[in-house]
Amino acid sequence: MLFRSEFAIYLGRALQLVNILRDLHADAATGRLYVPVEYLRAAGIEPAAPQATLSAPTFNQAAQSLVVDAQQAFSSAHALLPECNRRALWPALAMSAAYRSLLDRLAVATLPMPTRQHVSRGAALCAALRAALFARA
Repeated sequence: MLFRSEFAIYLGRALQLVNILRDLHADAATGRLYVPVEYLRAAGIEPAAPQATLSAPTFNQAAQSLVVDAQQAFSSAHALLPECNRRALWPALAMSAAYRSLLDRLAVATLPMPTRQHVSRGAALCAALRAALFARA
């Protein structure tokens, strides 16, 4: 049971970080920015209004630190899978696969991307099918 709780914590963190990365413009438009100040400062950015911060030439460097955090959270979650009941977790595994593919796109992009990125219906369906099959193995 402990492993399932840890899995949920790591996966929840990973999913939330992907949401933050894909919603940078939408959040900034409402006066919010969820990139840690230490990441901004490490990129040479002094925190300012969210829209101005996104426009900083080195913002991608700060955002890529969040990408690394998300990658680590996904890895930590998946490292726990051998100790978990995969059959019970197949919906979470489907979400993980779909969001991981989105994170992979964000990782190679210059952030913030000009438009909000989505997981396509086809990719979500494939992720669900793979997760369901993997859960049965």
